[in-house]
Amino acid sequence: MSTTLRLLILEDEPLDAELVVHMLEEAGYRCQWERVETEETFLNRLNEPTYDLVLADYRLPAFDGLTALKLFNKRSLNIPYIIVSGTLGEELAIESLKAGATDYVLKQRLERLGPVVQRALREKEEQERRRQAEDDLRKLSQAVKQSPASIVITDRDGAIEYVNPKFTEVTGYTLDEVVGENPRVLKGDHTTAEEYERLWQTITAGNEWRGEFHNKRKDGTFFWESASISAIKNAEGVITHFLAVKEDITERKRIEEQARQQERLASIGQLAAGIAHDFNNILAVISLYSDLLAGQALSADGRRQAQVISQQSKRAADLIQQILDFSRRAVLERASMEMSYLIKELMKMWQRTLPDNIRLSFDYGSDTYGLYADSTRMQQMLMNLIINARDAMPDGGELKIGLERRRIEECSDDAPLSVPVGEWVRLTVTDTGVGIEPALIPHLYEPFFTTKSPGKGTGLGLAQIYGIVKQHEGHIEVESIVGQGTTFTIYLPALSGSTGLENRIETETILGNQETILVVEDNETTRQALLDSLDVLNYEGVAAANGREALEILVKRSDEFALILCDQSMPEMSGEALLATLNEQKIAVPFVLVSSYVPEADMIRLRKMGMVNWLSKPLKLQALSDMLAESLRNG
Repeated sequence: MSTTLRLLILEDEPLDAELVVHMLEEAGYRCQWERVETEETFLNRLNEPTYDLVLADYRLPAFDGLTALKLFNKRSLNIPYIIVSGTLGEELAIESLKAGATDYVLKQRLERLGPVVQRALREKEEQERRRQAEDDLRKLSQAVKQSPASIVITDRDGAIEYVNPKFTEVTGYTLDEVVGENPRVLKGDHTTAEEYERLWQTITAGNEWRGEFHNKRKDGTFFWESASISAIKNAEGVITHFLAVKEDITERKRIEEQARQQERLASIGQLAAGIAHDFNNILAVISLYSDLLAGQALSADGRRQAQVISQQSKRAADLIQQILDFSRRAVLERASMEMSYLIKELMKMWQRTLPDNIRLSFDYGSDTYGLYADSTRMQQMLMNLIINARDAMPDGGELKIGLERRRIEECSDDAPLSVPVGEWVRLTVTDTGVGIEPALIPHLYEPFFTTKSPGKGTGLGLAQIYGIVKQHEGHIEVESIVGQGTTFTIYLPALSGSTGLENRIETETILGNQETILVVEDNETTRQALLDSLDVLNYEGVAAANGREALEILVKRSDEFALILCDQSMPEMSGEALLATLNEQKIAVPFVLVSSYVPEADMIRLRKMGMVNWLSKPLKLQALSDMLAESLRNG
């Protein structure tokens, strides 16, 4: 099969040009050719090179082949340039070759033209392949250098020969520092010796190994890598090197662990909330009866014992509240508040109660730190943080509280990963105490987990903080260095303005006027405690063991009742279901819900349905008195 040649022939004699073409066709080429004889025409044709070969006479009337060659070379064209001349001597031939001509052929020996052209085209193809290979190698080299993955190449014994810049960026080691070293220079504490042995067996057998490493940087910090390691073989299939391509997955691991922790905490929270509900029923009975006992004529020992019962039930109720805060089941009483005002008020108490060897400071600048929050929960969160900081500094130290208003931008380099774009109040509590071991940090917010010695803490303080922060749509982070101290950072959604906290005053117990109250409660002991409490408060109580029983009573005699006091969680018919049924049947009696927890969204819906108030378990006599008076007044 003949090869098509596109020829540019620099020749002033048309017959000589035809003879050259004839000789090439005799050699098996099919020629498409064009003849030029002036410098101008020659240069014009080179401006749009579509030729496979240039054949140039050495001597022309106003132009010569050597000059043409110099002009040709300026174009840097990868096209063979062969001089065809009848008068070329040895010196001119050598000069032409030095000037860049591919070859030369005398017109008297045109039979050499075919082999010369064949060799020139073969060398051109080889040059193109070599140039392409060099270009590919250059691209590969740049790709390795600029790769977003760490690249490590070792010899067949595992000694490092090359690492790319990303490796240095991730690990802190330069190429000079690791050449000749084994990759175990990065070895951390996660991969077992058995896994390393399996890795070596896999790659020395010519197979690919994939897995993860928990490695150590030059500065001693740990990081996670996902790695693919395989053998590099020569043309004979013999392993000469090993290649490792590794991706830093530290951040991905952190996010995955954070998600697992959130799921674990959510599961524990669900369980805790269920337990809290049952405990609150028990505590409601203890609390109400201790309050009733305290109001009776008792001996000195009897009053003391009733007081102890009341105190202990309050302590138990506080523990249940901590569980509910953690599980985000506590009902929030939100209002606009100014965080700096709350902290300044609490500072007065902390300065009196903290040990003298702890230096307390508060840095809050001149900004406003308005929140839409439950001030009681905020106070509890702050108290827990201060107590933990105090306990972390048994020999004294410095306790710093900071407030900062921050605008988190989407592209901000220093924006915390977990905090969305928006306006935030940033609270920091920093101590110079003993610090927390890194292995303990993922468990800090789990209920009953504590870093304190036995008997020194319940393990609910940080769990409660976590729940309060999350229920306020906030975010919490912790940084700690053993022996240097700990910083808790909390982000809470900011308001554009702020208001002060309302002062709370103690009120006297308000008695009723023998109004009839329907008590709907499935727990018999709690039901009886409520009836006894209503009697002491000068109300008449009527009991229903469940929602259906209450409905039967109300259908017959609803006009007798001033108020319904109804538990939320009951078999057969819940408190909400009873309220909905009463609405359907147009039975209008003021309705108060009793529950350990009502989500804020449910609270809004229930109020729209006609609920006039709610009472939180465990019940206290004073709270019951206040709620009844308010509900009857407004209902």
